[in-house]
Amino acid sequence: TAKQDIPYVVRHYQQNLDDNNYTLVETENLVGEADKQVSPAVKSYTGFKQPDVQTKVIAAYGSTIIEYKYPRETYVIALNKGTGIASVSGAGTYKYGESVTIDATVSTTGDFNWVNWTGSFTTTTKKYTFTATSNVTVTANAQETITFAVYSATDKSFRLYRSTTVPTAGSTYKGRTATAVYKGIDKTNFTSYEEQPWANYALSVKKVVVEDVIYPTNTAWWFGDMRNCPSFTVGNINMSKCINA
Repeated sequence: TAKQDIPYVVRHYQQNLDDNNYTLVETENLVGEADKQVSPAVKSYTGFKQPDVQTKVIAAYGSTIIEYKYPRETYVIALNKGTGIASVSGAGTYKYGESVTIDATVSTTGDFNWVNWTGSFTTTTKKYTFTATSNVTVTANAQETITFAVYSATDKSFRLYRSTTVPTAGSTYKGRTATAVYKGIDKTNFTSYEEQPWANYALSVKKVVVEDVIYPTNTAWWFGDMRNCPSFTVGNINMSKCINA
């Protein structure tokens, strides 16, 4: 007569995070009939792959041990470069639970500023650390800040701004009609006031205001021939990058 209630052991191991070895996480002490086959069920662990079910014969003297090893899932971290991004780092394949650090380098060509990562998640942190629990695809984004001037016939003002959005001529901007809009003036080297694209309006200007802090490389002849203007508010011009004033 076959012996009943013969003990056997099922051990469940999970792959380590830092190496390819395995650590015992759960033990089942079971019983069955001697010399009979058993196929113990595998477990379901988040972030781990299930091994194939094993079938073994229960040894009559209780020496049967079945070991299940669960490898970690692996995930792909894909990074894309959006507008104004020179490079990204941190892409690759990672094990479940592994720490991932991604970073981006903003382009130095143009006046770009960091905005965010978008895609599988959104964060404004440029150097961002998270735990790998799924495939991830994100894009690094920057936005160009543009220095521009607006002449408005509404109050005969010439105003300079630094913003990511630029009005079009004829639109209403900051409560005034943008009669004319001039981009790129912070990097243009004028050699005379006649070269200024706003030369036709210079004598009409009654107020000059630098509304935002700007960092021009050239300011030569900006206000040339504005001899009828009694008011200049230009304290927001930062001259640290200026090579021709």
